[in-house]
Amino acid sequence: MLICIIGAGAFAGAIFWEYTSKGTEGGPEVTFEVQQGQGVRAIAENLKDQGLIKSEIAFILKVREMEASSKLRYGTFILNKGAGIET
Repeated sequence: MLICIIGAGAFAGAIFWEYTSKGTEGGPEVTFEVQQGQGVRAIAENLKDQGLIKSEIAFILKVREMEASSKLRYGTFILNKGAGIET
């Protein structure tokens, strides 16, 4: 039981850290593509697969907080691996 509590706390801490992180300057550039019709969850999964975010949940929560789901656009983007979610 204690291990489950510790694991849940670590998971929640990781999500909180990424959710509140402002990112870092620089970092390697990565070409990232959003397909037309992709939803927030698919975008979050692709961002995580390319190492651009650590937590899909933190990304989805940040998009909801910023009321930005309708503002997401498809296309090809150049992103820095060190950038934060709000970038």
